[in-house]
This record gives sequence, C-alpha cells and structure tokens, in this order.
Amino acid sequence: MKNLLLCLLSYCCGMPFFASGQAIRTSLFPVSGTLRITNDSLLKNYTNITLHWQFLVNGILRQRGSIPGLTLLPGRPRTLHLPLTPPAPGDESYIKVEYRYPPRQVLAAQALPMTPWGGDIRIPVTGELSFIDSNDVFTISSPSLRLSFDKESGWIGQYTVNGQTLIADSNGLRPALPVPPHLQLFSTSTGSQMVIVRTEYTVPELSCLLHLSYTVNSNGALLVEETLETDTTRQDSVLHPIDRFGVSWTLPLPPDSITGYGGTDSIPSILHAPLSATTIAKNIRWCDIYDSAGKGLHLAADSNLLHLHIPANRAVIDIDRDLPPHPALPLHFHYGFKATPRSILLPPRPAKPI
Repeated sequence: MKNLLLCLLSYCCGMPFFASGQAIRTSLFPVSGTLRITNDSLLKNYTNITLHWQFLVNGILRQRGSIPGLTLLPGRPRTLHLPLTPPAPGDESYIKVEYRYPPRQVLAAQALPMTPWGGDIRIPVTGELSFIDSNDVFTISSPSLRLSFDKESGWIGQYTVNGQTLIADSNGLRPALPVPPHLQLFSTSTGSQMVIVRTEYTVPELSCLLHLSYTVNSNGALLVEETLETDTTRQDSVLHPIDRFGVSWTLPLPPDSITGYGGTDSIPSILHAPLSATTIAKNIRWCDIYDSAGKGLHLAADSNLLHLHIPANRAVIDIDRDLPPHPALPLHFHYGFKATPRSILLPPRPAKPI
C-alpha cells in the first residue's frame, strides 16, 4: 500500500518514481535506435556504470554490445545511439538493456519494444510451376512440389514437398467450425510462377459465408487465408457467435516437439516444448512443429498472431480474439498464415519452455 501511494503521489505531482524499484530508467526512440537514460534517484550520482545491450529480431539475438564508464547524474538525462542494423519491414524487434556496477552488481534492467510484428506471410517467386485441371482434381506441381485440390469439396487432397507429405487426404486441412461448410465456388488464378486457389462456402447453420484462399510457389510455400463473415443477403440470418475460428491440420507423421516465437509475456521470446496431449501455445508469431527426425512444418502468422492447440498429431490453428462477437453486430474475422516444410535436423536452442 505504501508503494502504491508513493507512485500515485509521484504521478499526480509530476515527480519521477522508480519502476520496480529501479532508479535508472530507459526510453527508446525507435526510428533512430537512440536510448534516453534517466537517473530517477533524485540525489544519487551513478559513476563508472557499464551498459550491456542486446538487439533481438523475431526473438533471435542479432546484435549485442557494452558501453562502459557511464556517469548518470540526477535529473540530467543523457542519450546514447546504438549501432543497430534496421530490421526488415514486419519484423518484431526489441532491445534489452542492463546497467551494472563493476564487477557484476545489476542496478537496472529493461526490455524495450522497437518495432511490432507485422506478419511474415509473403510468398516469394522461386521458380516455374505447372498445373493440370483434370476431371474433379486440380493439381499444381514443380520439381519439388505436388499440391492437389478436390474441386467438388474445395479441400486440399495432397500436399507434398521434397518427398515430405504434409497433407495426405482431403480431411487433412479443414476449417475449425462447429458445422461443415458447403462449397459454392471453386476458382483458380494461374501463373507460371504463382498459383492462387479460391474457394467460397456457405455455412447456413451459422448464417455465415466462408472464404478460403491458397497461394503457392514452386518451393512449396503455402499461404492460407480465411475469412468468416455474416451472410447479410439472407433475410432470416440469426447470428451465432462461435468459440473458435481457424483450421485443423492433421499431420501424417506424429509430431514430437514445437519451437516457436511468442508467448503471453509483454516481451515475446523463443519457446520450446515436447508435445503432449494438451500442448497449447499462445500469441505465436512463428513456430516449427516437427518429429523426432526434425521434419515437419514451419508456420508464420500475419499481424493477428496465432494460437495453437496440438492434441496428438493434429494442430488446431486459430486467431486470438480478446472479446466474443457482439450478438447484434455482423461477424467479420480474417487471418492468414504461411506454411513451409521444415527439414532442419536440430531445432534452435530454446530460451525457455512453453
């Protein structure tokens, strides 16, 4: 209670207060990578301080360094410019700082967000594709890819990259809905280096329309985009809030472990865990789901982030919705994720368990 009253008094009077008991406070100018360091102790001088910093991009350490011999006087902020390599558009980055007295006494530590996650679902052009439209099957292929669709249902029937099967039949990748949708339209946009398959469904029991599209390149990178919205053309539409919006992906090989970037902390991190019957990962930016040989699937989220529920060999991928839909307003949910095969034999060294 005493600390709470002190913080409230300091805030109301415009006085500085210690964050978590730390007298050294750091703020960041994101565009330039410049730090503003403030000594909030009011009376104490700090001399011969060493600043240790780390620059992390998408959870992976990119740069680090130390600045020794700092002097921090009360009420006299100073600025320091870090020699950072700018992250690519859409990359999430943050800076960790730690101030120490010699030899190892830690005075303060902070993690400072720099750029937010913008999604990693770009599909690059990687080579030539061919396609065959025969009877009720539409097939896309390259030297390393075979991807086929059942035109009567709209579902993927086979997804194989470099001999690794990621979807084995038309039940492998389906929307995670309480009732099955009904296909209304199957269409394709074909090019020599990129193919887009679009499917349109109705979900009468939910008074909704479902739009699913798949974009693929010759290396087998697959972008899945899904939109669910209220069917406003129906006069008898009755809104039905749903518990989950996403897809269910059944993997032909039982996965063994998951490594990803995300989590529920304010600053995300690299997470790792062996898979169990109840594995759940939240706010995921990217993740690898792989078997004991290191083969499996790499998933990357758009800016909506992902939640993963992985019972046995099935991955349920959905988006984070903080609030249920309002019963009197139309539904409109959209998200996308990119899937690519994972064949690295060893996962990245984990930072902490999920």
